[in-house]
Amino acid sequence: MRQNAPANMCTQPEKGYANTGKGPLTHDGCTAAKNQAATKLRARLQQSCRAYVQTNESCTVITAPTCT
Repeated sequence: MRQNAPANMCTQPEKGYANTGKGPLTHDGCTAAKNQAATKLRARLQQSCRAYVQTNESCTVITAPTCT
């Protein structure tokens, strides 16, 4: 979320929201993961705040525990 979004468009809690996506470790996979994350995030926000979702951060790998 864009932290400088106007207060009348996004609540303070909304400004702290974030989501993740997943994809292969390629440029296209990163783009797809960002799009997944943005879609999931927009679904959690009021309509007036959806325009302030950012997807310009670099992709990072999140290591999750696996089942054995």
